[in-house]
Amino acid sequence: MNTGKFTFTGAELGINARFSTKLTSNLFFTYLDPREKTKGRPGHKWDLSLRFEDKALFASLQAQYITNYFGADHSQNPLPSYLLLNARAAVELSRFINIFLDINNILGTDYLIYLDLPGLGSGSYPMPERNISLG
Repeated sequence: MNTGKFTFTGAELGINARFSTKLTSNLFFTYLDPREKTKGRPGHKWDLSLRFEDKALFASLQAQYITNYFGADHSQNPLPSYLLLNARAAVELSRFINIFLDINNILGTDYLIYLDLPGLGSGSYPMPERNISLG
């Protein structure tokens, strides 16, 4: 489905760090200028990850900060900035069996995202509070 002509400008910056053979980190910043098409497009996004891997053990921590975010075009209906923190730990028990623990939204942040689902509607939707998965 074509929605018309539009132009976005922006930039992404990233840095990767290896602190040791087992510990790495990434930091990324995204700047987006969607001009008047601001609906659901964050203007600034920071992503940080920290990963530890040692033989059968894996652990990671991810952070994401979203700001300059709107639920309508022309910078109308501002959505609150938010910080998410997620973690994962996994152990490989055998070549075919892994167990993992995921904790999403560790801080229990109340936040909204904008969704536009063709045929189903659009708008700002609250996202889940802290949730834990084990598998």
